[in-house]
Amino acid sequence: IRLNASYSQYVGRLSETIAGAGSSNGSPAYFGYAYTGPDLLNVSPRVAVAAAIANFNANGGVNGTPFVTSIGGFDTKLQGTIKSPHVNEFTVGAGTQIGTNGFIRADYINREYADFYVTTTNQQTGFVVEPKTGAKSDLKLVTNDNKFLSRKYNAVQAQAQYRLFQRVNLGTNYTYSTLKGNSIGENSGSGPITTGNFVFQYPEFNGFKQNLPKGFLPDDQTHKVRAWASFDQPTFVGNFNLSVLERFDSGTPFSTAGLINTSSYIPSTDPIRKKYVSPPPTTTYFFGDRGRFRWDDVTATDVALNYSTPSIRGLNFYVNAELFNAFNEDAQIGGNTGVLTARNSTCKQGPNRDGARCATFNPFTGTPVEGVNWQTAKGTKVGSTFRDPTSANSFQTPRLYRFSVGLRF
Repeated sequence: IRLNASYSQYVGRLSETIAGAGSSNGSPAYFGYAYTGPDLLNVSPRVAVAAAIANFNANGGVNGTPFVTSIGGFDTKLQGTIKSPHVNEFTVGAGTQIGTNGFIRADYINREYADFYVTTTNQQTGFVVEPKTGAKSDLKLVTNDNKFLSRKYNAVQAQAQYRLFQRVNLGTNYTYSTLKGNSIGENSGSGPITTGNFVFQYPEFNGFKQNLPKGFLPDDQTHKVRAWASFDQPTFVGNFNLSVLERFDSGTPFSTAGLINTSSYIPSTDPIRKKYVSPPPTTTYFFGDRGRFRWDDVTATDVALNYSTPSIRGLNFYVNAELFNAFNEDAQIGGNTGVLTARNSTCKQGPNRDGARCATFNPFTGTPVEGVNWQTAKGTKVGSTFRDPTSANSFQTPRLYRFSVGLRF
């Protein structure tokens, strides 16, 4: 038996979009001025440009008031030293041989994330004044947080492999895991991103628990199984390999979250609105536990047949034929998760009330009631759209054939 334990810390490269917050480097200021002269129809480009310049100068030129302004570093700044988010990982495991033909091992993995990027705007941060137009804007400070945000991954991984006969190999991997917290922290387009709202931005409007609750995050997957068998058959014309892979992935979570109007609990006459230049008109509310629903479990069977010729002076020709999802299973892995609130539609408020507008509520002091303060689209006159697929990407990849040929050298 072999035992192992390790501790690691993985630190990503400091995100340029975060470290460059408030910097105008590479982003020159932009001022846009509107043309207010007569229509220019059926004139040459030279005449049109001359007329536009004349109108620009007649309205004060560069000293005039632009209708659109973009100045780097105006309303977003770094707050002190910024750290790159990192992951602390601790693992322990054990493994042993099964005779001379196989092995089995298991590992426990604990990962805890830290130094999340956040954007802060509150009464203490104040506002800034745009130097060209004099326009005010709430100041945004980018920093790290380890107090309010969390993301924790725990898993048990087991794997085994055994050569049953000389040409038959069997193997399997199994993972049981949980991913919980209230921070996603990145996306596929931008990489690391900042977290706002909650207690960070406009806390008087967003600082309630259900704005950013802890629970199962979108990448959580309770069970993941891979089991395979392969058979090798050498012949005088080359080597053949036939393999079968069975896949199982338990469904990923999703939540019932929707936008609510902040004016329903902080009206326009409330003095707190005058503390900010641009208080948020809406905010996010999670109705129920985060990640309380699951998409379908995904199962699929893959088959592959590979052939390669004997090597001739270091060269051999090969052909691969693969069949993915052989039985064309069609589990739903995504869809409509929309929620109706007083902001956007109607609720089913009891007998004969289908179609009445959802009632407002105070997220700091009240508990919303389904059918009164909020409603999924299913069960209303709007139509049964909640959980319904929205595109082909809402389903697992259908049966897929793939062929490849080539030379190895």
